[in-house]
Amino acid sequence: MAKRLDDLFMTEEEYLSFEGKSDQQHEYVAGRVFLMTGGTAAHSEITANLSECLRRIAKKLGCHVYSHNLKVKVATSFYYPDVIYTCEPYQPDALWVTAPILIVEVLSPSTQSTDRREKLFAYREIPSLMQYLIVSQKERKIELYCKDQGSWRQSVFVDSDALSLESIPVVLKLDDIYDGTGL
Repeated sequence: MAKRLDDLFMTEEEYLSFEGKSDQQHEYVAGRVFLMTGGTAAHSEITANLSECLRRIAKKLGCHVYSHNLKVKVATSFYYPDVIYTCEPYQPDALWVTAPILIVEVLSPSTQSTDRREKLFAYREIPSLMQYLIVSQKERKIELYCKDQGSWRQSVFVDSDALSLESIPVVLKLDDIYDGTGL
């Protein structure tokens, strides 16, 4: 009987080798490997909408927006955020970034507790990270966590018109974020 992935311990090198050969995505958290589940159409629509909104300003500022195919490295873990905004120099063969300014996770029923607890805690340890967005796909609701002089504060936007990102000179309209989802 084959061992389940969550019963295995891997080094970072073993994980990166394994992940490079896999046709599925796995996150790596301090030696443990977790299979990423598929998303819904609403999840994909919201991710694409946010990427598009952020990409417009990123190009003007010499920054980059990446979607769920690129990892972010946090201490001894690798995660696949839904959207990453970074001003790190572009490296075409990079498999992960280490200095994101903004990370976005679109909530799924199977990952929402991880996004709100484990990832929130881990992402706040990234020195460059200024903001973390948690976006609902079930209702027009966005949780925004902002670094403010070393401390983190939370704002919640429910049925709002827009939210302003302090780390990036952009105002995100909720109509644009939720376009095509029926919300």
